[in-house]
Order: sequence, then C-alpha cells, then structure tokens
Amino acid sequence: MSAPYVAVGLTGEQVGALLADRALAARWDSLPLAFTVVGIDRVNGADDVGGAAGPDGRTTLESSVATTFLARQAPRSRFLFAASSRRDHPYNLARRVASAGHLSRGRTGVLLGVRDPYVPAGDPWTHDAVSVDDIAHAVRVLEQTWPFASVVADRASGIFVESDQIQFADLEDPYRISGPLTVPEPATGPSVIATYHSGVREAGTRSDVDLVVGPTSAVREVSSTAELPTDVEGILLRDDELSPAALADAAEKLLAISRPIAPGLSLRTALGLPVAPRDLRRVAFARPEPLDAP
Repeated sequence: MSAPYVAVGLTGEQVGALLADRALAARWDSLPLAFTVVGIDRVNGADDVGGAAGPDGRTTLESSVATTFLARQAPRSRFLFAASSRRDHPYNLARRVASAGHLSRGRTGVLLGVRDPYVPAGDPWTHDAVSVDDIAHAVRVLEQTWPFASVVADRASGIFVESDQIQFADLEDPYRISGPLTVPEPATGPSVIATYHSGVREAGTRSDVDLVVGPTSAVREVSSTAELPTDVEGILLRDDELSPAALADAAEKLLAISRPIAPGLSLRTALGLPVAPRDLRRVAFARPEPLDAP
C-alpha cells in the first residue's frame, strides 16, 4: 500500500480561529491536504446523548455555513462538513450539501455521524430507526433527483431545464420523502458522502457511502502525538486542544512522510473516488415544449 494521505479535523472553535486569521487561512490553503473536516466535534460514532451546551461546555459553529466561508477563504482546499443523522432532516441536509458543492465547485462533501453532541435528546428529527447509512442513502438519492445536465439554458428553444430528466426520490423508510430536490446536482457530479464510526463499521452498509472515517477505519483518526499508521488509505489528524496554527505545523510534519494531494482538485477527483451510479426513478415533470419560431 502506498503512503497514506493526510486530512485534518477541526472543531468549531478551531474553525472560528482559522476564519479570523486570513494569513493562516492562506497557509492552510497551500497545504497538500486531502481534505479538512469542519466541525469534527459535531459528530459521534456512538448513540450517546449530548446537550445544548456541548461537551465540556464548549461552543461550536454550524458546520455547513462555516464550510462555505472557509471554501471562499481557502479556494483550493477541500472540506467535509460534519452533520448528524439524528439532527438534520435529509431533505434539508441534501440541499445544503448540493449548495456547498455548487459554491465550492466540487471541493466539499459531508461527514455523517450518529449524533450531534451539541443537540439535546428529543430533537425534532430523532428517529430510533435512523442510521448514518440511511441518511447517506437519502442524501445521495435526493441530490441526484435533479441532474445538472438537465440545465441547458437554450435561448433558441426557450428551454432552461429539460424537466423530464428530473425525478422523484420516492423514499419510504425511515423517512418518507417524495422529492425532487429544489437544487440541481453540482456541475462536478454527486457530492462526496463520508461517515464517522468510532468502532467497527456495521455490516450491511449501503454503497452510497464514499469513505469511512474513525479510529479503526480506512481513513484513520489519529492525534498529533501518535505514530503515522502505514496500513490505511488516509489519516485524519485531530487534536481538539491545539490551535489551528499548531495543527498546521503538525500536518506539515506528517505531509513530509505521507502522500500529498495537490490543492485545487475537486474532492471526488482528489480522493480517486468513482462516480456514484444514478438510479432510474419516476419522472417528476413532462418534457418541455420549445417556443414557437417567430
């Protein structure tokens, strides 16, 4: 196996410090990281109960919003924003995933965990039957209900969207969602969907998940003081107590003995991930009729 690539996980507090320092954001943008996880403190791999104040009284940021700002300040870097299968309804989450993909030109994706420790038990979307794979499936299907290729903007015919390419999602369990999504798929294709697992990944995982992150996963979570594992595809450097500048220092040391990935590529291209297949589903709209010739 070749040397692993390097990614970094940032807490909400670390993201806030990075956003406030333009020089540090520029330095971050020059690092050949595979990606940065925004809000790593907002995902857990186990079904534990959090609270509104967050773990240890910490504060954090809304990860998808923070990612759009970071993607602008670091225009060559790639990001996964953290989200929870027990906090976010998949329709709202899919809209944010697709919107971030458009704004970043394919440099973003989502990292799904079981529960957001900053959200108290009994949040409105809690559903005992929901798993990270369930919500990954829903996000994937919803994002693909509106193909980007359908947006033709043909002045001659007067057709902006070939609406007969838009499909219903027709999801039933554990969420009942008709769809389609109100945002087209990004021009770069389906967004990268990752999941976070604190232990061994559960059996029967759906194919909608592009990569798995965690202490025992193919993308291995390690601290700044750990030895570099060599039997993994990538490593996720995480140290919640370090400043972003200190994390950048630690990342540079790891990058010197690992596999750099050139900045500027889309997230899917950078990780060498295949394009997710598109399922044929029920058509949502009729074929548009061209304008009559003058």
